[in-house]
Amino acid sequence: MKRVAMLVVMAAGCGSGLESLGEVQSAGLRECPPSGPCPTNSPVIDTYRFHDLNRLGVPNAQGLSVKGFEVDGKELGLEVENGYLLGRIDPSTVRAGAELAGGVIRIGDELGHEYLIKIDEVGTGAYWARLGGTNPPLELYRLSWASAPPDGSIPSDNDFSHVCPEPADENDALGMPGFTATLYEGDRIDADTVTVSPKIDTDWFNLGCVGHAVAKLALTGHTEAAKSVGFDTTTAERQAVLKMFAADYCGIGVPFTVAGQPLAFADEYGRMEIGSLVEFEARWTEHGAACLDVPRVDARPTALSIETFGKSVEDEIKATCSRPPPCGTPDFDGAHMITGTP
Repeated sequence: MKRVAMLVVMAAGCGSGLESLGEVQSAGLRECPPSGPCPTNSPVIDTYRFHDLNRLGVPNAQGLSVKGFEVDGKELGLEVENGYLLGRIDPSTVRAGAELAGGVIRIGDELGHEYLIKIDEVGTGAYWARLGGTNPPLELYRLSWASAPPDGSIPSDNDFSHVCPEPADENDALGMPGFTATLYEGDRIDADTVTVSPKIDTDWFNLGCVGHAVAKLALTGHTEAAKSVGFDTTTAERQAVLKMFAADYCGIGVPFTVAGQPLAFADEYGRMEIGSLVEFEARWTEHGAACLDVPRVDARPTALSIETFGKSVEDEIKATCSRPPPCGTPDFDGAHMITGTP
C-alpha cells in the first residue's frame, strides 16, 4: 500500500539522539517533525518516539526512564497531579507553577545515554471543551531538550531544542500556544493499538505536544486529570476520542488520516459542538467507527493524503477490515463522538 511504502522510505531519514529513540508508534508521525507543524487532525500519539514516562523510574516501552528532577540545583521528587507538574521537597512542601521554570528532568535509555528535558516556561491555557459555558484552565509547559554532558552538568540554553512544534495555525492547536505541552497522569495510552487502558496508574504521566493526539485528549477533557475540573469521562469514552483523532475506522490501530486534514467534532454531552458541515464522517465509540459516511481525506483531499492513500482511501479501508456501514442520519445514535468535514 502507498502509505506503508512512504513510511519505510521516510524512516531512513530519522536523525540521532532523543528524536530517534524507539520505534515509530503511529502512522503520520514523520509528517510532524520536531521543527515543523503538527495539525489538528494529525494521528500522532508519540512525541520524539515516546509519549509517557514513569515518575518512579520504571522504563517505558522505548526503554526511557526518569533518572531525576532538579530545580535550582536541588533534587526534588517528580509528581504530576491533576495535570499539574510538582516538585516534592518534603511530605508537606512542593514547588509548582512558575517556581519550576529552569528545572530539568533527567531521563536515560537502556544504553546508558542521558537526556535532559528543561522546563523553559510554565503557563496557563484552557480546555477546548466547555463546562457551564466556560473553558476551565489547565497548565501548559514550554519544554526543550538536550543530550546530557558526560560530567552531568546542564548545557547552555543554546544547546537545547524545542520538544514541541509550532502549529501550522491557531486552529491546529485547539487553543494551545506553539511549542507547548500538556502533562497529565493516570491514563495509559497504547500508541500501537490506539487504546486507553481501563486501569488508571498515577505513577505514569503523559507528555502531549501541541497538535498531537495526546494533548487533544486533555484539551477535550478526556483524561483522568480532567475529572478534577468536572470533565467526568470513562476510559472507553477517552478511547473513542483517541480513535476519532486517528481516524481508526477499523478499530485495530490503523490510522486513515494524515496531518493537515480539517475536522469538526462533537461529544454526546454537548461540551463540544460540531458546527456546520460539508460532509458527515462518522460516529465513534471505543471500538472505532460505528458507522462511516465520507472519510475525511476523501471529503477534503490534500497533496499529502493523495500521496499516502491515492485518490480515495476506500480501498485501503476495505482491505483492512469490513467497512463500517453508512451512518444514514447525522446524529449520535448512542455513540460518544461524531465527526465531519467543516
